[in-house]
Amino acid sequence: MSFIFSMIGTLLAVIRMIIVIALVAVHGMLVAMVPDKSHRIRAKVIQSFGRTLTWTLGIRVVRVGDPSPERAILISNHRSYADIPILAGLCPVVFLAKSEVGSWPIIGFAARKARTVFVDRHDPKSREHSRIVLKERLQEGFSVLVFSEGTTSARGSLEPLKPGMFHEAAAAQLPIQLVYIEFAEDEDSWIGDESVAHHFFNRFSRWKTVVKVVYRSEVLYADPTQESPGHHLCNQAVDWLKDQIRSELGSFKD
Repeated sequence: MSFIFSMIGTLLAVIRMIIVIALVAVHGMLVAMVPDKSHRIRAKVIQSFGRTLTWTLGIRVVRVGDPSPERAILISNHRSYADIPILAGLCPVVFLAKSEVGSWPIIGFAARKARTVFVDRHDPKSREHSRIVLKERLQEGFSVLVFSEGTTSARGSLEPLKPGMFHEAAAAQLPIQLVYIEFAEDEDSWIGDESVAHHFFNRFSRWKTVVKVVYRSEVLYADPTQESPGHHLCNQAVDWLKDQIRSELGSFKD
């Protein structure tokens, strides 16, 4: 009997992977077809992509709080590649990416059409330009999603946050909303050297995956009276995210 259930689960994962590939292709073409100034339509396409992908993977989202009606820099912890469609489906977002991604074949074109913000963190002129672009994206009606850990982390843990975006937000006086995402099981996190394919077939062969998303109700702005407002913002984010982990799981893994 267990063999039969295992085969059914594997078949479910295969079907889901095929659908995911098709959805990525279809939504990529739709985003590319949207005129450059049609930001509202583009936002709906991106959000539809996130919601449809989340549903396809059998992910049930338990949301606490709401995305701010004031578009902001969304700073979130990072558990899995599935975080992207989950959060994209909850509010209109664009993404922050390394500048070299913009030159990649096909992916770079789709990323540019999806209003991705590109930045070279080692180039002061690029960082300065990114502040202008970030403001433009907020004015267009998008929030900008940033995983400040820079990598995925295990359930109940938090990697050190990279302070770069906090400094950029402080310098440009951009609002920040903090987001906490946590899956129901340890194995749902995609960490270590596990391949995407192995993780996908392991986790999405199940009918349902549960994830909790918590939005901090208060939007943060840099305090100009602080000696280093960017570091102060970063410390606030770390404290809040650790508090959410302790509240959800009862402990924090250092």
